[in-house]
Amino acid sequence: MSIVTSQRSAIESSKWAAARMVATVFRLAGFEVEHSGSYPGWKPEPRSDVVLKLQAVHEEIFGQPAKLIAMHAGLECGVIGRSIRRCRWRRLAHDRRPHSPHERVQISTVANFWTYLKAALERL
Repeated sequence: MSIVTSQRSAIESSKWAAARMVATVFRLAGFEVEHSGSYPGWKPEPRSDVVLKLQAVHEEIFGQPAKLIAMHAGLECGVIGRSIRRCRWRRLAHDRRPHSPHERVQISTVANFWTYLKAALERL
């Protein structure tokens, strides 16, 4: 039997701590453990100048700041950011059950998102 898991975290050291914990549980159950492949962490910076600008644009357009959520996602930002360190990465996303067969986009939100994205890019 082969069991594959993937530990992710915004903080690299936390990701490896989780991987060690999972490995320990499997070893205690008598399994051999092998680590391979890894996605880099991507640490949120909620008070960065870019986030503050994006918040201001959102508030200007929609009358309220965008909801900021720190989560383990953003793999692309971690992978690209590992190679291009001088850039500030921000991920704009929906909350419709991402990375599952039920992932969806709410069509009625696309026009608002497009308006926001264009305004944000103009001001950055």
